[in-house]
Amino acid sequence: GAGEVFSASCADFHKHIELTVDGKRIDDLPSLEGIAIVNITSMYAGAHLWGHPSEGSSFKPQNMGDELVEVIGLYGSFHLGQIKSHLRQSGKRLAQGKVIEIT
Repeated sequence: GAGEVFSASCADFHKHIELTVDGKRIDDLPSLEGIAIVNITSMYAGAHLWGHPSEGSSFKPQNMGDELVEVIGLYGSFHLGQIKSHLRQSGKRLAQGKVIEIT
């Protein structure tokens, strides 16, 4: 909620987790306050957390039948609100894979 925007209780989240996708450690977790793991193309009345990767991107477009899930970084509740209200295209694309480990 609004209080979370100002208190940022998860401000050091990225320093306290290790993310591994299909056996590969993901080190690019810049100041993230949350991670979403999704296998749906939209939520929040049409908001796309994964977005639409540009041509030449190392990421594939989302496909619910490809047996992969998408791992998306979020910079906080304000960032999520921007995605939900379509002010931002997507969260921070981190990885796509079958086996996700968070420690």
